[in-house]
Amino acid sequence: MLGLWAATLAAARRARDEAPGGPALPLGALVVVALAAYWDFATSGLETGLIIAWLGISALALTRIPVVPGDPNRAAGNSVRVWPAALLFGLGPLVRPDLAIPAGAFLAALVLVVGRRPLRTAALAATAAALPAAYQVFRMGYFAVLVPNTAIAKEASAARWDQGLRYLVDFAGPYWLWLPLAALACCWLVDAGALLRPSLRKRAAAALAVLPALGGVLHALYVIRVGGDFMHARLLLPSLFAVLLPVMAVPVRLRHVGRHSLAPSLLAAAVVVPWALVCALWLRPPYHAVGNGVGPQGIADERWFYVQFSGHPHPVTLADYDRADWKRAGDALRLLAERERVVLPVPAEVSETVTEEQRRLLPAHWVPARVVLSTKSIGLLGYAAGPRVHVVDRLGLADPIAARLRLARRGRPGHEKELPAEWVVARFVAPEALHGGPETAGLEPAVQAAGAALQCGALEDLLQAVQAPLTPERFGRNVLAAWRLTALRLPSNPVAARAELCAPGE
Repeated sequence: MLGLWAATLAAARRARDEAPGGPALPLGALVVVALAAYWDFATSGLETGLIIAWLGISALALTRIPVVPGDPNRAAGNSVRVWPAALLFGLGPLVRPDLAIPAGAFLAALVLVVGRRPLRTAALAATAAALPAAYQVFRMGYFAVLVPNTAIAKEASAARWDQGLRYLVDFAGPYWLWLPLAALACCWLVDAGALLRPSLRKRAAAALAVLPALGGVLHALYVIRVGGDFMHARLLLPSLFAVLLPVMAVPVRLRHVGRHSLAPSLLAAAVVVPWALVCALWLRPPYHAVGNGVGPQGIADERWFYVQFSGHPHPVTLADYDRADWKRAGDALRLLAERERVVLPVPAEVSETVTEEQRRLLPAHWVPARVVLSTKSIGLLGYAAGPRVHVVDRLGLADPIAARLRLARRGRPGHEKELPAEWVVARFVAPEALHGGPETAGLEPAVQAAGAALQCGALEDLLQAVQAPLTPERFGRNVLAAWRLTALRLPSNPVAARAELCAPGE
């Protein structure tokens, strides 16, 4: 709500400058309000709300800086607003790393506002980069990586245009988004046309409207390139919001065409207002309220999934999930941890999560000193289990080893890598079980191979980097190893991993 208010106010201020004294219509804001996907992720607990707030406040910060291109004396007087704005734009990559794209667009607009002198431009860029750079050093020293673990698990550097285009169609199609965007493009082109005007101030003011929208387009292209997400609309909502920034509110301006007078904003309103009504009331993805809410492309209506899963129309608290398997499994694990019982990888009491493969991998007398849970769904279950249970994410989003499995084939985004149970057993089994002794024979050969691989080469360095006590020396070593450990990829088969990582005889 804060982001939408700030973005609409920013656009209304630009509209007032373009058409003093005239009304402004919040047409772009109406598009946001009408989309059910925005409602879902505004209340999901994910990062979308913070992204929208950052985009809206950044747009508002730009409008508070007078446009004075080519006038260094007047530009200097804006410093009280310019430097905080640069710092604000730099927060984007800290909200989510891909927001570096719209952050760069905001920064480019700021440079146009205050003049393009090289030293000032470099200083503004340094101000924007200060906090992200500081956190990057921390990330490298603490986690020994260059990017978030989720980027490694999802292979965010790889292109997957086909799935990304399906993700775009899955978002734009059900809501007929082409209709309001085409109508608002007419209003946007009026602003963009000012780029061709001889007035330097007019061109700079127009750039303030064009550049953030261009950042939204480039952000959408990046999301499409990496294949989108498994949650319907989630990653493209910031892109759409940024594209709409110039037209969140549009001025009512008459354009004379022959003997007739036309107002592009009124024509756009004639399209957007009825569309918004239809969209808010009826337009939803085709798999909404069908089964578990997962569509044929593996993209899910995430809110409906959890409504169906919990049996509650508005699941908010943990108690709302009392009928869900993951919640009951977490409760059982919490009780086991309180009684100081130890199991691996899942408790026998929670039969829904136990597989025969997991039961046979570990002899009963080789257990870790804590409760360890290996699962593909870590959030709700892990929250119910509590902090005394160690949760291993087999899909890799929150596990350093699973994230670095070599991608064998493409599938549902975020669900393409799965850590075999042998790795979990080898990592958390009592150490003596992997170092000889009469009971070692009780372990599966694949578990022994995983245990050997964990003590070889770059994989051993990775575990030391993320598990050893954090000292200044360890921090420095992690920084130096971050590039190599980010690039590390392993075969999922423990035997193949041992052959690849361990030298003969090691």
